[in-house]
Amino acid sequence: MPQAFDHLHTGVWSFLDESQEDRITRLYMPKWVSYAGASEALARMEHLLRHPPCGRMPSMLLYGDSDSGLAHRRGRGRSFQDPAEQEIDDALA
Repeated sequence: MPQAFDHLHTGVWSFLDESQEDRITRLYMPKWVSYAGASEALARMEHLLRHPPCGRMPSMLLYGDSDSGLAHRRGRGRSFQDPAEQEIDDALA
């Protein structure tokens, strides 16, 4: 890749060959920037979703300051969930 693009992460170099419209569309797509705490929380959510039903199901409290992306993390965790379970959760909310 030419030196003109050395300032860009190597992971985006393949996108440079796309049309301008495709690159702009990619900018508006949802992105997930992971960090240790979020990855740990997602792993715990996955574990909870796979837990077999029992009388006292384990739970998790996820707390964070405003604008910390909690709603996005909750939505990301929901992507592991069955669509039917999501409908039930939405109805109960």
